[in-house]
Amino acid sequence: MDSIALEAAGNEVRFSPVDLGIPDHFESRFIDCLLEDRVGALWVGSRGGLYRRWPDGRIETYAKDNGLPDTLIQSLLEDREGRIWVGTALGGLFRLVPDPSPNRNVVARVYTDEDGLPRRQRPRPG
Repeated sequence: MDSIALEAAGNEVRFSPVDLGIPDHFESRFIDCLLEDRVGALWVGSRGGLYRRWPDGRIETYAKDNGLPDTLIQSLLEDREGRIWVGTALGGLFRLVPDPSPNRNVVARVYTDEDGLPRRQRPRPG
């Protein structure tokens, strides 16, 4: 999966593709957010889920099968304790378990409007 790098010099802007190392067969090619964590792994939030690219090139995929309440990932944050927080379009905010693995539930806790977050409405068709 490629992304686009933007370079600006004076009045000139140049776009160039950047290979993130995520195979093309993954569900979504649209990247909404990136995070490099303290161990150097690159977290990629997309419209099809969450991906982690380790410094050695391994790729892990996380989706609803791993407990994600929504796969439209819009924001990523690593806090001072090294915990990864994920914001979604419709599933609220959630915190990952300390050592996520693609073979198990990776969500430690989901925060929703019941925790004081604004209520998100699904768009109405038409």
